[in-house]
Amino acid sequence: MDKEQYLTLKETAEFFRVQPLTVRRWVLAGKIPAIKVQGQWRFSPREINNWARKGSNQPEEWRILIVDDDDQIRPAWRRVLEREGYIVREAQNGREALDRINDNPPDIMLLDLDMPVMNGPETLNIVRQRYPDLAVIVITAFGNSNLMEEAMPHAPFTVLNKPCLPNAVLKAVKQTLPSVKRQSGSPINPIQ
Repeated sequence: MDKEQYLTLKETAEFFRVQPLTVRRWVLAGKIPAIKVQGQWRFSPREINNWARKGSNQPEEWRILIVDDDDQIRPAWRRVLEREGYIVREAQNGREALDRINDNPPDIMLLDLDMPVMNGPETLNIVRQRYPDLAVIVITAFGNSNLMEEAMPHAPFTVLNKPCLPNAVLKAVKQTLPSVKRQSGSPINPIQ
């Protein structure tokens, strides 16, 4: 009889395209089938596959994309949002953001206006053409600038002024969630 190969926590997180901490939270909340082997969580590919296909026990996960060129701001916001159970991805500029969105559309995008390569208004213009219902929170230190004027035709969006604390970002996300229209494309694909 063949022994089933179990997935590690990291492998399971990669499968679901989430952070390992998210999978650990699912386990501790009893939302995902897991066993403990020598003090480490392990996951049966067959059970995970069945769980993903059923969908009824899947936790509702909100996907957030942080688009900001500041290498200190992105991780700070990410930590706060992930502690609340959000699935968070990052991009350093608009071009990276569009790649991330095309790969797996988020539910909410946090967007800085002043960035190299492709700025916020340019990014917002393309996003509105491709994903008109994507919820956007613009976070900028340039609220009264040409960049904001360029972004205005692509409203609606919420505006937060920098500098802002991570908890202010969290509050804005929570206030935005009731109006979010889920994007097409599921973050969960069954194991083949």
